[in-house]
Amino acid sequence: MLNKKIIEIKSDVKQFSIYWVLTDFCNQACSYCPEFLHNGKYANSTAPSNSDIDLFLTKLIDISKSYTTKLNLTISGGEPTLHDYLPTIINKMKPYAEINFITNGTRNVSWWKNLEHLPNYVTISIHPEYYDNKKIRINDLANYLSDNGIEVAFNLMGLPSKWDIVLSILDDLDDKFKPLLIPKIIQNMEEFERPVLVYTPEQLKFIKTYPTRIVSKKQRPTVTYSDGSKSTIPNPNVIIANNQHLFKDWKCSAGVDSISVHPDGSVKAGICGSYILGNITDFSLKKEYVTCPRPSCTCPGDVNLDKYK
Repeated sequence: MLNKKIIEIKSDVKQFSIYWVLTDFCNQACSYCPEFLHNGKYANSTAPSNSDIDLFLTKLIDISKSYTTKLNLTISGGEPTLHDYLPTIINKMKPYAEINFITNGTRNVSWWKNLEHLPNYVTISIHPEYYDNKKIRINDLANYLSDNGIEVAFNLMGLPSKWDIVLSILDDLDDKFKPLLIPKIIQNMEEFERPVLVYTPEQLKFIKTYPTRIVSKKQRPTVTYSDGSKSTIPNPNVIIANNQHLFKDWKCSAGVDSISVHPDGSVKAGICGSYILGNITDFSLKKEYVTCPRPSCTCPGDVNLDKYK
């Protein structure tokens, strides 16, 4: 497959996606995580107010009327479960969106039990630098969520310098959850090019060949290759690991069908944030596909967007 180039990625059914970095504060501060995602700069100063958030939710509900499918709303951080208004956001958006949390899973199960509505999906990111005795808590949370019909996945952050811990995390997960684990390749988020960290061949092989079982009901886009062949998109992390994510100057639906929202309230095109669209109380979507200005497509969510060369 590597001797064939990707020339197009396209979904048959249009969906509007929002990647919302709700917080810039976290109870962890991983070395590979940019400081702006856990320094709390906006938490007590210029962060959007609850009334601003309500205006934004109204805007999203209006956008949803233009699509035949529910919105795809991913809420991340920082650690989103630390935001006091998160339960209200879920309650307001549940009729209009498929909601996914990306969380480090450190919140007690009792917090989740107190929610009026659960999200549709929960992705638990497991970080080797902060992994000690949390294995029981992570398994307990995953069991509670899956028992309540919530689709669960695990982002295993593949930090090369702590590979022994990466493998121990895999061993600690309940057997039924191991197929739902996604080994994540780590990039240097502080640099514009976002280069991939240095991995050994064995580590890269583990990431590329781990038998993740994709059980999501979300539609996966189709990839067209230079020889005319087509296939359902593989795990986007594998595309990144194979260095097939170099889409600079391609046309992309970021800003048309996909936005990101940042802790300061700014709204940008795609998760990459290549173009500024405004802020949560006043933003405008792009009317045409944008030209990608970045050297590479760094986020799996953006790899999945419609794009062509």
